[in-house]
Amino acid sequence: MPNRPRSMLGLARAHAANGDAVLAAEFYGKVADLWQGLGHAELREAEDFLEQSMNDGNR
Repeated sequence: MPNRPRSMLGLARAHAANGDAVLAAEFYGKVADLWQGLGHAELREAEDFLEQSMNDGNR
């Protein structure tokens, strides 16, 4: 099954932990798109990363 949000969240976290902000932002973006408006706590994590990434100029 494609586009499993929790799998993509795991990939985003792994890329962020490895310092790859570009791939982390890509997967956090997918998580944010899939969970938009659903109120998941992980959605806030994705949005926070994307906001920080934009502020740092890494995206």
